This record gives sequence, structure tokens and C-alpha cells, in this order.
Amino acid sequence: MRQGKIFIETTLSLVDLLGTILLSISTLGQKQSEYKSDTIIMRLQRQDPAEVGGAEFRGIEGEGGVTFPSEKVLFESLGANMQSVDTQVSY
Repeated sequence: MRQGKIFIETTLSLVDLLGTILLSISTLGQKQSEYKSDTIIMRLQRQDPAEVGGAEFRGIEGEGGVTFPSEKVLFESLGANMQSVDTQVSY
């Protein structure tokens, strides 16, 4: 059981690191990128903060996904100094 947990944590950390690296070479407003393997799909995008509020990330054929809350809810406490927001959804 413990080995399975460690394997999953390590895998998720590597997926996050890969996404971070790929996002670091993305440009603001670039079309959403999708990367697929036999076991995981990763969707990445660098956006203007105003475009993230209400945005949806959906799984294959619309199954599952995430809908972000409004820009005000997401970023109100961070102020208006954000130039871009990176989104990463893996499933």
C-alpha cells in the first residue's frame, strides 16, 4: 500500500514538473496545448487573468472537467499586478 502511494505521489510530481517546464516556454494567449500518452492527458495554457474566470477544461468527449470561478473570486486578493495565469489540467 505504501509503495503505491509513493509511486502515485512521484508520478504526479513528475507530471507537474513537466507541465511547469512546458508552460515556461508558452506565450500569453497561445492556443491551449494538449499532450497525450497512453495513460495521461495534459492540457496547458498561459492566459490573461481576465480570460481564466469562467473558463472550462473538459475531458475527452466532455467527461469530467473543471470550470474556474470568476476572475474576481480567483484573483481578488492578489491585486491587479498579474500579467498572466498558467493553467494545467491532467487526467
